[in-house]
Parts: sequence; structure tokens; C-alpha cells
Amino acid sequence: MSLLLIALPLIGALVGYLMASLGIRLFIRSISRRRSALSAELSHIIATRFLSINELQEKLVNYDSFRQLMPTIEEHIDEFLHHKLNKAMPFLGMFVGEKTIKQLKDLFMEELAVLFPVIMKNYVDRLQQDVNPEQLIRNKLDAIDSREIKALMTSTLSKELGLIRWMGAVTGIIIGLIEVFILLIRF
Repeated sequence: MSLLLIALPLIGALVGYLMASLGIRLFIRSISRRRSALSAELSHIIATRFLSINELQEKLVNYDSFRQLMPTIEEHIDEFLHHKLNKAMPFLGMFVGEKTIKQLKDLFMEELAVLFPVIMKNYVDRLQQDVNPEQLIRNKLDAIDSREIKALMTSTLSKELGLIRWMGAVTGIIIGLIEVFILLIRF
């Protein structure tokens, strides 16, 4: 009888641990099977909550975005006015001095400051019509191999999964102790 009193909590711990491990495996396997539905839901959430075309448009169309690009644009305009224009139209170089080049550059920069937001807005509008962010994300999620997902889940959640297994073992011990208590009361 005393061996049975010791064996019941140990068997309960083993059964609890194994049941928790089996539950974890079934859960991870069911995620792999329902991958398509999960990727559809995840892609919808990411596309609607984290990747807004309107927010992207606001960032691209404002003057600060243009101002950050100004040094590069000025550099290219300088290169164009000082070198490329003279090569393409050498006779023009005889009539255009440094003062005129500066005026042209300032005029181009002013025009670009007006033109840039319009171009970027048109670009983002066309992008919004041509690109479906939700479908792009879903395609990327669907392309992830099931083994990668399993490995990612088990490595990322290893502490939690271990805790679940040990909680199964503790629950099994408790059930085993309750059985022992019931046996002791009956006899």
C-alpha cells in the first residue's frame, strides 16, 4: 500500500507532464495547419493598423521630407547647371554667368518645392491603386516554412512552454496526492 501511495503522485506528475507536452505539440501543429487563416488575419491587422498608405502619404508629401532631400537635389542641380548644361549646349555657357546660374538654381529649387508634394502625392495614389499591402504581407507570411514557424515558436516561447509542462506535472502531483488522501480516508 505504501508503494501505491508514493506511485500515485509520481504517476500523476508523469501523466500531467506528458499531457501538457502533447497539448503543446497539438497546439503548435494546429497553428501550422491553420496557417493560411492566421496569415490572412495577421496581414489584415498589420496592413490596417501598422502600415497605412495615408500615413505614408502624409510623411512623403510634407515640406520636411522635401527639405531633407534639398542638399542632394541642390547638388544635382549644381552639377547640371555647371557641367552638363555646358556640355549639352556649349554656346549657352558663353552667355550664362555665375549670377544667372544661381538665379536658375534658386528658381528650380522654388519650383521643386511646389512640384515635389504633387509628384509624391500622385506617386502614392498610384501606388495605393497598384499595390495591396495586405496581399503582399500575406504572401510573405505564407512563404514562411512550417518548420520555421515551429522552431520560432518553440525557441521564442521556450520558457513559457517549459512552465506549462511543469504546471502539468504539478497538477498531476496534486491529483495524485488527492487520490492518496481519498485512499487513506477509505481505508
